[in-house]
Amino acid sequence: MNFAPLVGVMLILILFLISAFLLGCAIVSRAKFLQTIIEKASASVLIGLSIATLIAFAFSLFLKSLSEIALIASVLANFLFSFAIFKMGKTDSPPKNRGNTKDEKSLQKSVLFGAKSHFLKIGWPEILVLIIFIVIAYFNSISIAQNETGDITAISNTWADYALHIGIINSFALRDNFPPVYPNLQGAQMRYPFLADFLSAIFVKEGISIVDSIVIPNLILIFCLVSISFAFLRRFVGDRGLAAIAMMLFFFNGNFGIVPFMNDWGSAGYNLDFLAHPPRVYSYMPVDSNNLQFMNLTYSVFIPQRSALLGFPIVMLCLLLLWRMQKNEAEQAEYLICALLLGILPLIHPSSFVIGTFFAAWTIAASVLRARKFENKWKLPLFIFLLIAIPQLLFINEQQRYEKFAGILLGWMSFAGLNPSLELFATFWLKNAGATLILGIAGLFLLKKDQRIFSMPFILFFIASNIFRFQPWDWDNVKVLMYWYFGLCIFSAIALGRIIEKFGKMRMRQIGIGFVALIVFLSIFSGLLTFISWNNSKAVLWSASDIKTANFISQNTPKDAKFVTAGKHNHIAYTLAGRQILAGYWGHLWSHGLKSDPQINDEKAVLASANKDLMKKWNMEYVFIGEVEIKEFGANARAFKESSDFEEIYYNQVSGDRIYKLISKN
Repeated sequence: MNFAPLVGVMLILILFLISAFLLGCAIVSRAKFLQTIIEKASASVLIGLSIATLIAFAFSLFLKSLSEIALIASVLANFLFSFAIFKMGKTDSPPKNRGNTKDEKSLQKSVLFGAKSHFLKIGWPEILVLIIFIVIAYFNSISIAQNETGDITAISNTWADYALHIGIINSFALRDNFPPVYPNLQGAQMRYPFLADFLSAIFVKEGISIVDSIVIPNLILIFCLVSISFAFLRRFVGDRGLAAIAMMLFFFNGNFGIVPFMNDWGSAGYNLDFLAHPPRVYSYMPVDSNNLQFMNLTYSVFIPQRSALLGFPIVMLCLLLLWRMQKNEAEQAEYLICALLLGILPLIHPSSFVIGTFFAAWTIAASVLRARKFENKWKLPLFIFLLIAIPQLLFINEQQRYEKFAGILLGWMSFAGLNPSLELFATFWLKNAGATLILGIAGLFLLKKDQRIFSMPFILFFIASNIFRFQPWDWDNVKVLMYWYFGLCIFSAIALGRIIEKFGKMRMRQIGIGFVALIVFLSIFSGLLTFISWNNSKAVLWSASDIKTANFISQNTPKDAKFVTAGKHNHIAYTLAGRQILAGYWGHLWSHGLKSDPQINDEKAVLASANKDLMKKWNMEYVFIGEVEIKEFGANARAFKESSDFEEIYYNQVSGDRIYKLISKN
């Protein structure tokens, strides 16, 4: 990661980050549900950045520009809200059992490791969590980078996703995309959860490179993701060691990919070079009889899908609060904080919004059944939640999608074109979830009553994801399934803890620890192999020549210029240059449920015949002619060169890219 741009970063960005953190600190200070400095810092960063970014977007939407004025206004608002919250006075009186809760006792307890640590003292569980953070942070740093020759590279799983994210980022930062329109589809309102990308746009606007505008916010959010997940797990499980093991099983998750790996490695003569350079992603092998679809989640979700990196830790913080509510240990301020966090989720990550809201509804229902009435403590939080969430939901609902956006999907990806059967379904999930599934089922029966009641939504998410398709692409159900798997990892860790206890009673504790370590290693092995292949999968996303052309576009065309281009997923006109294009990669458009046939058909017609009338129909002004336009989209380069309606304004001698401007007035 290149930190050079940070030296000359503008004061507004620094003030924005400081004001966001201060806002988060003010909100966190209203209740004492977090004990350690790390917990408080990560929650303050997460809450502050989320709300501050939403405020900045609201000002930008009102002013129709991500301008200095909008950012200054958001900074002032952050400081004002922080001051007002701090002035509200001290928190509510703590419950009588506050100093002796099982949650706080779990700070010291560790059945698995026997470590005795308190607050900032580090034990084995904290070291494991630190390793998880370092690994995820490292792979974030190499997921997108700029090399010595000026090329921007990406690893295989971000090569497709980050192109779209960068297009969205630059649509905010390099032009005034308000109200938001998809940068890769002319005329389509953008109701995609873009808040993480808008945060990066603020970085770009204030002078940070496009690469670092992704890597730096991601790093901050990874810190929040890991620390807050551990905070919830430690309280729910009641054991730091088991919480750390659940983290390992979740973030390093593997499956039966270890079997084809051993076969391939054996065929290679058990060569160590094969181990260092695995030829396949062994947690994802969908095209053969293995049908491994549930790949490593860090690789497939948390790094490439930036919205999940922001939404998941917010849900973890909400689960921590809801768990305290179920046990009657929460202060009234905690109810309000939870409502606030759930309310801001729609524009951050809709899947996480649905998950978090369902958990909240489940907790409220349990409270109503227990008290036999809807208690007053829920009324104000519910009002705040609806007040914040409804405008966002109405905003998202404005987007036009085709009719088959969602539907029935029996068995998720388990049948792969075969006749459905219970045996095939069970075999699929045994291979895809591995030992964690078996341990999780056992652990489910070891839960205490209050844990079992709280955990039921995890099971319901699995059932729903194997009946319904929530988005056009079947595989995208993983956005819900990952929450089920998180619960499964909790149950598995509890089962592993019971194994340790059984061995301990037989005075063979060390053997039990070794046995558990072996189970965990085998459970995450194909996930670790995925990380190794990840490290070896860099590919050029944009060459130095592409960047040169993108710079010409951004410097020599109006910021609201519109281009006809090939439907290429990483086309520089809409990604690096931040300009609007008629239609981009169909896969991106289809997966978002967008109706794009009219734009795609007219795009091809323009490229094939230099049709100025179709250009005017869509208010297009420029045409990009490159190798992809010619070879894959049938562009007629000669037609543009000979037409009196177009003027060539750019030619790249290295790539052969040409840009034409429509000059005809008729």
